[in-house]
Amino acid sequence: MKLHYYIKGKDIPIYKGKLYIVASNDYEKVCTLIPNFEEISKGELYGHTLLVSYKGVESIFIVLNFDHEYEKMTYGVIVHELRHAADILAKQRDLNTGFENTENNAYIMEWMANTVFTELIRWGFVPNKKK
Repeated sequence: MKLHYYIKGKDIPIYKGKLYIVASNDYEKVCTLIPNFEEISKGELYGHTLLVSYKGVESIFIVLNFDHEYEKMTYGVIVHELRHAADILAKQRDLNTGFENTENNAYIMEWMANTVFTELIRWGFVPNKKK
């Protein structure tokens, strides 16, 4: 299998920090990029969302492997990771995202989804429709 590695960082509007989208099947390269990835991932490269300080900036990484040996990447897995990313941002910014006030997270997730899917499409990655 040919190894690939794509990364795009975007400034998070309003709330600051950066969102990084990584699409790769190159575990070693991802480990080099993200501090402590080897410990966090426990040797697995599939779908991960992490909060790290990267180049001195609080950054959220969404890491996706479309070539996983056993699990196919799906829209559901990507949305699952987007939810983690939105929750991390809301927690770090002390946003009120309780049951009565979900609008903040909805806007955050909308922006993140548009950002992530734009890059994935540009790179030629399309998830499987079902698991």
